[in-house]
Formats: sequence, structure tokens, C-alpha cells
Amino acid sequence: MELIYENIKALDGKNIRIAHSHAINPVGVVQFVHGFGEGIEYYTHAVQYFTNHNLSCIIHDQRGFGKMPHLTKRAKGRYRGVVPSYKHFLADVHSVRNYVDRWYDLPVFLYGYSMGGNIAANFLLRKDGEYQSLYKKAVFVVPWINTYRKLPKISEKLASLGGKISPKIKVSSRLNPRATTNNRDEIYGLIQGEVYHDRISLRMYSQIARAGEYAANNVHRLALPTLVIWAGNDVIVCNKAIQDFIYSAKGNVEAKEYPDAYHSVMLEENKDEILGYITNFMKKT
Repeated sequence: MELIYENIKALDGKNIRIAHSHAINPVGVVQFVHGFGEGIEYYTHAVQYFTNHNLSCIIHDQRGFGKMPHLTKRAKGRYRGVVPSYKHFLADVHSVRNYVDRWYDLPVFLYGYSMGGNIAANFLLRKDGEYQSLYKKAVFVVPWINTYRKLPKISEKLASLGGKISPKIKVSSRLNPRATTNNRDEIYGLIQGEVYHDRISLRMYSQIARAGEYAANNVHRLALPTLVIWAGNDVIVCNKAIQDFIYSAKGNVEAKEYPDAYHSVMLEENKDEILGYITNFMKKT
């Protein structure tokens, strides 16, 4: 498998760094929306797996995340965890989806992980669900509907106020990488990588939190066949919120729990089993 890197233009003229793979005899295309503190390179194994199983792939670095190769180290520090508005996340998903049509006339599957699950769900549910027609199916893996521990009300109000003042005010997410997976070797690689960071702007946090509420309140409008995967040992996102999300979908969602898994299910020892389940879901008619 070869990952092809390039830049495409976002709707506001900014560059979006993407990578794509081409399966030999593709039956569909998987469009990834990555999670918090991640980037393209975190999905190499998943892309390899899907490509080997006749699914081409495309993934982009979301704003505030990824390698940012065009920036100096100092500039990267300023921009990590910062995005002008949540709307840019949604617009960039649309830009990447449009780009897929340059190569393929095939079914496209939207795959969102954690924060990416929040963004993917909102992309499908907003604008009266008109973007659902762009996809054959959707997969949300441990979606960030709500966090495992909610901020106190006063902290939420301060975050909202700080976010309104400037998108550049940011704090540590206090995300503990050791709570994300059983696989200690993967944790070391995660921490040492040049992409990982735990910075999040107050504006981004408060807008993602509101977007999670929006998804929870509007999931009944999800008509697209959707798989939701959740991890029994997750202490990053709230499993109760995910279960309520699934229940409120009115039967339009298939759910799969991995009771021994932690939040980073794609780093667990049984990751190929999980990827196989996702592949079967996407391919079945």
C-alpha cells in the first residue's frame, strides 16, 4: 500500500493536508475524520487494513492537529489545538468528500473516531441531513458525545466566555495517554510522536461540547445505516451518552461494544478483529 500525500483547498482557501490510498479492486472508499490530538499518520494501520480488503481510503489533518509541515516549530505551538470555529471542521469534511469524486464513482463510508465521531455525526445531521445522501454508511468509533467527566457548570461558563473572547486561548486537556489503551508500546509511540498534543482552545472545547449535545438531540433524524462502536473501559468519553445516542436513533444504528477495550480501540491488541467487524458492516448489503 502506498499513501499519497497532497494538499487540497478548503472552502476558505486554506490548505488541507490529505493522504489517500487506492485499493486494487475497490468496492468503496472510507473517509476518515480523526480524533483529538491525532493526525493522518495515526491511521496507517487502519488504512492498510481497509486497502487490503478492497476499500480505498482518504484522510485529512484537521485544523489544529496533524504535522503542519508548512509551519515552524514555534508556529506549530501557537496553532495546535486552535480552530477559528467548529464550522471549519464541518466545511473541511465537505471539501474532502467532494475531492473523492475526482477519483471514484463508488460508495463512500464516513468513519469518525472520538472527536471525529462528534464532527462526522454533526456533518450528517446538520442542514436538515442533506449530506447524508453523500454516503452509503457511517461508522462512529467511541464518539465524543460527552466527556467521561463533565466540567463543573462554572468551568463550562468560563470556557464559553474565554472562547468568545479569542479562539487562541487554550489549556491542557489533561488527557492521560495511559488511560487510552491496554497496549503500552502503543502509548509510548503516541507520546513520542511529533503529532500528539493535549492542547485545546476554550472555544474549540465549548463548541465541541455543544455539538455533542446537538448530535444527541438530533440523532433521531439519522437515516443512514450507521455502526457505533464503544469501549467498555473508556474513561475519556461517556459511555452512557453513547448508549443514549444509540437508543435515540430509533433503530437506525447498529451498536457493538468491546467490553475490555479502552478509548483508543484501534491501538488495542485485537484491533484487526475490530477493523474486520467494521469492514463487514460496510460491505454487507
